[in-house]
Amino acid sequence: MMSDITERRTFEKNLEYQALHDPLTGLPNRACFNRELGRLVAKACSEDGELVVVLLDLDRFKEVNDNFGHAAGDTLLVEVARRLEKAVRRGDMAARLGGDEFGVLMYGPTDGTGDISLMTRIMKNLVQPLKIDGVTLLPGGTMGYTVFPTDNADPEGLLKNADRALYQAKVKGRGSWKAYEPEAAAVVMRRS
Repeated sequence: MMSDITERRTFEKNLEYQALHDPLTGLPNRACFNRELGRLVAKACSEDGELVVVLLDLDRFKEVNDNFGHAAGDTLLVEVARRLEKAVRRGDMAARLGGDEFGVLMYGPTDGTGDISLMTRIMKNLVQPLKIDGVTLLPGGTMGYTVFPTDNADPEGLLKNADRALYQAKVKGRGSWKAYEPEAAAVVMRRS
């Protein structure tokens, strides 16, 4: 009877892990990211804490798939996942949100520079050359980020702000990052 219960618990844990993690990279997936974002916003509200929400798109990922095949693209995604895990602090979350889109949640005091140092660490780790099947790739990415409580008070608003900042960074050019700026977002929305 004990082994049946143990097997069932192990099975349930495996199912939960599979439901909340990306099968290729092993990183948390969008569902897990959104769940954690909601939890951290609630925690930040009760503790007057700070939370940085980052969205990252890989630059020229389609070109990697088109020129070197999907296996090379998969290898690149796995390596980017490892590099993101290396860039974030213990307790922060790096997640694969889908395709070539990743997210990062950093909770805790940023003292005005934490978000910049996070972006710098991510970019520094990301752009290191990567050799795949004798070909050297130069990975890159574009990031947008937003900070709670300064920019918004709910998870959905934070994701929208980070997405707007990502769009603003893409306008700036590949390999860049941008903090959410309400004024710039208003200009973008008026143009749409």
